[in-house]
Amino acid sequence: MNHLSSAMETLTNTEPFAWLLVLISLYVARVRRNSVQRTPATAKLRYAPIDDRPLAVFVALRLLMSLNYLIWNEASDRVGSAFQHFHHIYTAVYWSLYFMATITAFFVISAILANSLAALPALASAAKHVFRWAAGLALVIALSAHLPIFGIHSMQHWLDEVDVSFMLCVCTFEFSLISLLLTRVNRLGMCLRSRSVGLAAGLTMIGAIDFVGAVTFNVSGSASIMLATLNEVGTFVGLSIWVFYLVFPEPARTPHTLSPASKLMRWNEIAQQFGTVGRQPESLPFISRVEATVADILERHGVGRAG
Repeated sequence: MNHLSSAMETLTNTEPFAWLLVLISLYVARVRRNSVQRTPATAKLRYAPIDDRPLAVFVALRLLMSLNYLIWNEASDRVGSAFQHFHHIYTAVYWSLYFMATITAFFVISAILANSLAALPALASAAKHVFRWAAGLALVIALSAHLPIFGIHSMQHWLDEVDVSFMLCVCTFEFSLISLLLTRVNRLGMCLRSRSVGLAAGLTMIGAIDFVGAVTFNVSGSASIMLATLNEVGTFVGLSIWVFYLVFPEPARTPHTLSPASKLMRWNEIAQQFGTVGRQPESLPFISRVEATVADILERHGVGRAG
């Protein structure tokens, strides 16, 4: 068990450097992309550039979280009688950073999804709007589920509960995103080496670690040390995936024409119809417009047509 504790301490102390390495990899990837864009017109990007700003903010926040923990870990034995006061400061900073990082994760998911659906612009635009509403709804649910009137008297405890609930909502979206990419990667003209797939895989790994940590939060004793070590190992695996996909150039997307009868094309056409109709005055109620649009598209594709 002493070896396990020593390994966990080593991983914890080196975690900030791992997050910093991801930030450096993001910078290198951006510099490489900008240098390609400044070359003559004959040279083109081999891939659709992804908006990496949300990921950079997410990584920076998690870096600050790990530094906050290291500072507390080093200072906790030296503060003496002020231990309780400094512990309140540490937890307030930790959960505030955690909350901001969780919100940023939604924007990371949205950027990855938009890049993955580059061949379906209408569907990508619709997905971005859906994710914004979903983020707001998840936040409202997390806040309302832990209102002080339900028995939580400590503001700090309330913030902890809200952060964990919101994080669980984000994990659901992360698992859904990686499932979509793994099952539709070829149809979207990508491969497993595509950057969107790698960033989604790393984000899902880190989200899974957070999920396990939230579920096993009250575990104590030797099991807690083992879980904490697995947490650190999983975090390093997720960060290693990011570094690999950021440092090494991804292959160009293969030209791929989706069948007009494919589900993705139908959803893209529905999103395109609503994007056009939404800018015109309509007398029909919203639900009626939805039914009419879907019925029109299905009829054109011959779906549900009687024998």
